[in-house]
Amino acid sequence: MAENEMLDFGSPRRYRRWKAALRDEGSSEESCAAILREEFLHLLRGKLRRGGPIHLLLRASNSSPEALRGVIESLKDKYIVRVLRNAIASCGSTDPDVVARAAVVRMVEDVVDKARLQTLKAYPANPARCREMEGALRSDLSAATPTLVNDLKAALLDLPIPRSAPRPKPSVQSVAATSLMK
Repeated sequence: MAENEMLDFGSPRRYRRWKAALRDEGSSEESCAAILREEFLHLLRGKLRRGGPIHLLLRASNSSPEALRGVIESLKDKYIVRVLRNAIASCGSTDPDVVARAAVVRMVEDVVDKARLQTLKAYPANPARCREMEGALRSDLSAATPTLVNDLKAALLDLPIPRSAPRPKPSVQSVAATSLMK
């Protein structure tokens, strides 16, 4: 997954809030899982809005290999393209609902796998916390599966993808405390 930008937890710009909550010993597994879910939803919606017309992928999958190759080359996010192609191949259908469900299952597994690795890096001596974090993340993302499926289905049908809820602005006190800590 080296080319995978969406799940690249190593980038300092991605998943900042989740990484901070993960490093915080006092944060609960549920709060960390909720933060990761929010950031994943926000990132996925942005990728679906800016990644190009992925609805063409469904149409091109029933046509010639040259047309499919042309559509794949025109799309920006290769991770989403790869997940969708694998979902189409595994379910044997081009129905947007079926493809979206299969793709979301794969994306959730990828996020959980990457989060497990990051949690093991953060807590190498505490495997119990890592298991608890993984369980909380699985349950939180499975609760968010309908939202993920709806967003991906909307992109596959060329419908507008809803924007994420705006994040609350930090208070002046928290900004001042953060800037004074560094």
